[in-house]
Amino acid sequence: MRLAVYTTIYPAVQPYLNDWFRSLCEQTDQDFDLWVGLDGLTSASVQHHLGTEVKATWMVASPGATPAEIRDQALTRTAESYSGVVLVDSDDRMHPTRVDAAKRSLETDDLNGCALSFIDGQGAPLGRNFCLPAHVAPDELFPRQNVFGFSNSAIRSQLLSR
Repeated sequence: MRLAVYTTIYPAVQPYLNDWFRSLCEQTDQDFDLWVGLDGLTSASVQHHLGTEVKATWMVASPGATPAEIRDQALTRTAESYSGVVLVDSDDRMHPTRVDAAKRSLETDDLNGCALSFIDGQGAPLGRNFCLPAHVAPDELFPRQNVFGFSNSAIRSQLLSR
Protein backbone atom coordinates (compact mmCIF):
# COMPACT_ATOMS: atom_id res chain seq x y z
CA MET A 1 0.00 0.00 0.00
CA ARG A 2 1.41 3.36 -1.07
CA LEU A 3 0.77 5.79 1.75
CA ALA A 4 1.07 9.54 2.20
CA VAL A 5 1.20 11.27 5.58
CA TYR A 6 -0.22 14.79 5.43
CA THR A 7 -0.03 17.71 7.85
CA THR A 8 -0.40 21.47 7.70
CA ILE A 9 2.20 23.70 9.35
CA TYR A 10 1.44 27.31 10.29
CA PRO A 11 3.06 29.82 12.67
CA ALA A 12 1.02 28.93 15.79
CA VAL A 13 2.27 25.30 15.78
CA GLN A 14 5.98 26.18 15.80
CA PRO A 15 6.39 25.57 19.56
CA TYR A 16 5.24 21.97 19.01
CA LEU A 17 7.02 21.17 15.74
CA ASN A 18 10.10 19.53 17.25
CA ASP A 19 7.98 17.07 19.27
CA TRP A 20 5.78 16.38 16.26
CA PHE A 21 8.76 15.81 13.97
CA ARG A 22 10.50 13.57 16.50
CA SER A 23 7.35 11.44 16.75
CA LEU A 24 7.20 11.27 12.94
CA CYS A 25 10.81 10.04 12.81
CA GLU A 26 10.08 7.46 15.52
CA GLN A 27 7.25 5.76 13.60
CA THR A 28 7.65 1.99 13.49
CA ASP A 29 6.52 2.07 9.84
CA GLN A 30 8.54 4.56 7.80
CA ASP A 31 7.20 3.43 4.42
CA PHE A 32 5.32 6.62 3.54
CA ASP A 33 5.82 9.93 1.78
CA LEU A 34 5.42 13.11 3.80
CA TRP A 35 3.25 15.92 2.41
CA VAL A 36 3.22 19.29 4.17
CA GLY A 37 0.82 22.15 3.58
CA LEU A 38 2.44 25.47 4.48
CA ASP A 39 0.32 28.35 5.67
CA GLY A 40 2.29 31.50 6.44
CA LEU A 41 5.67 29.73 6.52
CA THR A 42 8.25 28.51 4.02
CA SER A 43 9.85 25.09 3.79
CA ALA A 44 13.19 26.75 4.56
CA SER A 45 11.88 28.33 7.77
CA VAL A 46 10.34 25.04 8.93
CA GLN A 47 13.54 23.11 8.23
CA HIS A 48 15.60 25.81 9.95
CA HIS A 49 13.31 25.58 12.99
CA LEU A 50 13.71 21.76 13.04
CA GLY A 51 17.45 21.99 12.47
CA THR A 52 17.42 19.41 9.69
CA GLU A 53 16.48 18.88 6.08
CA VAL A 54 13.04 17.31 5.74
CA LYS A 55 12.19 15.12 2.77
CA ALA A 56 8.64 16.17 1.91
CA THR A 57 6.38 17.44 -0.81
CA TRP A 58 5.74 21.03 0.24
CA MET A 59 2.43 22.64 -0.69
CA VAL A 60 2.53 26.43 -0.25
CA ALA A 61 -0.73 28.24 0.38
CA SER A 62 -1.59 30.97 -2.09
CA PRO A 63 -1.99 34.43 -0.53
CA GLY A 64 -5.43 34.58 1.07
CA ALA A 65 -6.01 30.81 0.84
CA THR A 66 -7.76 29.23 3.78
CA PRO A 67 -6.25 26.25 5.63
CA ALA A 68 -9.03 24.12 4.13
CA GLU A 69 -8.08 25.20 0.60
CA ILE A 70 -4.40 24.26 0.96
CA ARG A 71 -5.42 20.95 2.56
CA ASP A 72 -7.88 20.25 -0.29
CA GLN A 73 -5.20 20.92 -2.91
CA ALA A 74 -2.79 18.52 -1.23
CA LEU A 75 -5.40 15.82 -0.68
CA THR A 76 -6.55 16.01 -4.29
CA ARG A 77 -2.97 15.42 -5.42
CA THR A 78 -2.25 12.65 -2.91
CA ALA A 79 -5.48 10.82 -3.82
CA GLU A 80 -4.20 10.58 -7.39
CA SER A 81 -0.93 8.87 -6.44
CA TYR A 82 -1.41 7.00 -3.17
CA SER A 83 -3.62 4.20 -1.85
CA GLY A 84 -4.37 6.16 1.30
CA VAL A 85 -3.57 9.25 3.33
CA VAL A 86 -2.85 9.48 7.06
CA LEU A 87 -3.77 12.94 8.33
CA VAL A 88 -1.88 14.23 11.36
CA ASP A 89 -1.79 17.49 13.29
CA SER A 90 1.60 19.20 13.37
CA ASP A 91 1.05 20.17 17.01
CA ASP A 92 0.51 16.55 18.14
CA ARG A 93 2.93 13.86 19.21
CA MET A 94 2.00 10.64 17.46
CA HIS A 95 2.15 7.24 19.09
CA PRO A 96 5.05 5.29 17.51
CA THR A 97 2.63 2.88 15.80
CA ARG A 98 0.28 5.58 14.40
CA VAL A 99 1.26 5.08 10.74
CA ASP A 100 1.45 1.29 11.05
CA ALA A 101 -2.00 1.08 12.68
CA ALA A 102 -3.51 3.41 10.06
CA LYS A 103 -2.00 1.37 7.23
CA ARG A 104 -3.30 -1.90 8.65
CA SER A 105 -6.76 -0.38 9.09
CA LEU A 106 -6.83 0.93 5.52
CA GLU A 107 -6.23 -2.58 4.22
CA THR A 108 -9.85 -3.40 5.16
CA ASP A 109 -11.56 -0.07 5.96
CA ASP A 110 -12.15 3.10 3.94
CA LEU A 111 -11.78 5.42 6.93
CA ASN A 112 -10.34 5.23 10.41
CA GLY A 113 -9.94 7.59 13.32
CA CYS A 114 -7.28 7.23 15.96
CA ALA A 115 -7.73 7.65 19.69
CA LEU A 116 -5.84 10.46 21.41
CA SER A 117 -4.00 10.52 24.73
CA PHE A 118 -4.03 13.91 26.42
CA ILE A 119 -0.80 15.47 27.68
CA ASP A 120 -0.02 18.73 29.42
CA GLY A 121 2.11 21.57 28.05
CA GLN A 122 5.30 19.82 29.14
CA GLY A 123 4.30 16.51 27.51
CA ALA A 124 3.37 14.67 30.71
CA PRO A 125 0.41 12.27 30.33
CA LEU A 126 -2.83 13.46 31.92
CA GLY A 127 -4.17 9.92 32.18
CA ARG A 128 -7.12 10.61 29.90
CA ASN A 129 -7.82 9.30 26.42
CA PHE A 130 -10.20 10.47 23.74
CA CYS A 131 -11.72 7.46 22.04
CA LEU A 132 -15.10 6.01 21.16
CA PRO A 133 -17.12 4.64 24.07
CA ALA A 134 -17.46 0.84 23.93
CA HIS A 135 -21.21 1.05 23.18
CA VAL A 136 -20.75 3.22 20.05
CA ALA A 137 -20.34 1.42 16.73
CA PRO A 138 -17.93 3.29 14.43
CA ASP A 139 -19.95 2.45 11.31
CA GLU A 140 -22.98 4.16 12.87
CA LEU A 141 -21.05 7.28 13.87
CA PHE A 142 -18.61 8.03 11.04
CA PRO A 143 -21.14 8.47 8.23
CA ARG A 144 -22.65 11.32 10.26
CA GLN A 145 -19.70 12.88 12.07
CA ASN A 146 -15.99 12.39 12.69
CA VAL A 147 -15.48 13.04 16.39
CA PHE A 148 -11.75 12.45 16.03
CA GLY A 149 -11.24 15.43 13.75
CA PHE A 150 -10.07 15.35 10.18
CA SER A 151 -6.40 15.40 11.12
CA ASN A 152 -6.63 12.32 13.31
CA SER A 153 -7.94 10.14 10.51
CA ALA A 154 -6.71 7.90 7.75
CA ILE A 155 -8.62 7.67 4.49
CA ARG A 156 -8.42 5.41 1.47
CA SER A 157 -7.88 7.47 -1.64
CA GLN A 158 -10.93 5.98 -3.36
CA LEU A 159 -13.15 7.43 -0.61
CA LEU A 160 -11.22 10.68 -0.58
CA SER A 161 -11.74 11.10 -4.32
CA ARG A 162 -15.47 10.50 -3.97
